[in-house]
Amino acid sequence: MPDRIEARHRWPGEPVKAIVQDAYGEPEGLELRDIDEPTVADGEVLVRVRAAAVNIGDWHLMRGIPYATRAIFGLRRPRRRVPGLDLAGRVEAVGANVEELQPGDEVFGWCQGAFAECTGLEATMEPKVIKVGGANYGAVQRADQLGRESLDCR
Repeated sequence: MPDRIEARHRWPGEPVKAIVQDAYGEPEGLELRDIDEPTVADGEVLVRVRAAAVNIGDWHLMRGIPYATRAIFGLRRPRRRVPGLDLAGRVEAVGANVEELQPGDEVFGWCQGAFAECTGLEATMEPKVIKVGGANYGAVQRADQLGRESLDCR
């Protein structure tokens, strides 16, 4: 598997590159493949991924452990073929009923399917509001979320 996927020009509707997982197991089971570009539904945005972080949640979902989680994420194989939870990127398109984000907005946040060039997700991404270098945004999201939740607890 390559250490890094280089950015490339892509035409709308053209297949996107993604890390794909067909079965639970070791990282060697992950493959770089072409997949169809995600569609954008109402209340969703299409984000071109600039950076994605690998965290403990990704590891658990890749391995399918603890086994009880398979009841939610797929018994014999993952329901979602593209792993990845944290990302940073740029909004490419917005679905109907999305007012807070527009194409061109730089965002970071949590999603499912971050290990792809583009991913479609609910419009709950946070605008980038802190000064961190581009590739580091993907890793910042989980810590940022934890910090906000800690401050909200009273």
